Amino acid sequence: MPKSKSQDSNDQVKNLKSFKAKSEPDKLQKEANSLEEFKSKLSTLSYEESLNSFDDVLKNLQSDHVAVEDLQAYYLRGNLYLEHCESLLKQVEQEVVELDIDDLVES
Repeated sequence: MPKSKSQDSNDQVKNLKSFKAKSEPDKLQKEANSLEEFKSKLSTLSYEESLNSFDDVLKNLQSDHVAVEDLQAYYLRGNLYLEHCESLLKQVEQEVVELDIDDLVES
């Protein structure tokens, strides 16, 4: 006996759910690997490079050309650039605080 259209439709939905369930861990693993790779590259950027990249992310977010699905990735990257800039600034601030005034005075 041939399947009805509703049975075919139900089978397709089940297959799609099964595929999504199987592929979701792979997708998450790829995203995690990609994020770690991005963080590794980010750690090598100077303050200026990171700030310029942050500005690029902001420009992209402000444009109408960013797909809704991509907003989260842009937001995450923007936050990571901003955190990197803040970290570099804190590092420089700490170095300035640690300077001894005698080191600045000419002999």
